[in-house]
Amino acid sequence: LVLMVLGLVTTNFMNIISGSLSAKAVWRSGSRLAWTSAIAVLGTQMAAYSLLVTDVVSVFHTFLVVLLVWETPWLGVMLTDYFLVRRGRYYRQDLYGITGVIPGVNWRGLLAYLAGLATAAALSYTGDYRLFGVPLYSPLMQQLFNGADFSYPGGFAVPALVYLLVASRGVAPVAPSQRIQPAAEDEPAQRTSERSRPLLTT
Repeated sequence: LVLMVLGLVTTNFMNIISGSLSAKAVWRSGSRLAWTSAIAVLGTQMAAYSLLVTDVVSVFHTFLVVLLVWETPWLGVMLTDYFLVRRGRYYRQDLYGITGVIPGVNWRGLLAYLAGLATAAALSYTGDYRLFGVPLYSPLMQQLFNGADFSYPGGFAVPALVYLLVASRGVAPVAPSQRIQPAAEDEPAQRTSERSRPLLTT
């Protein structure tokens, strides 16, 4: 039992750090310590609620259903962007917003994601599970397909197709000069002088 508890501590430690970094990336205000503490308190409350108020197995199954409906459209958008839209051409200048090629908020990706989320919810049927009273299944699947679940293929294909249609025209070509070239191994003096230069000058 002690080993199991210690194992959960290490796992939840990584979950708390990941959640706090994600929150910090979305909302710039607040310190990292404050967000880490908030995520830890929220997670502890949710764990206590699932243990003391509801059935743990039912809550965990509901959590897995929510992940299935949520992650599949996200995966469709990300893989389409990498393999079909940009074809693996990601550069550091773009990711940090230096060139303006990648916008701060990818509204096309959000549009495709919402379309996939609605599709996955409409094609989902994993049993009569509810989240705060909201059903996590589609009565349509029970009536027409005898309870079959098509949320995974539908939730992947629809956002991938939507994103491919709306994003292909909006991606600007990347100039070869934007690629960061690694320094040659036979130029140690030049690398040293470049590192000694100040980042900002007045």
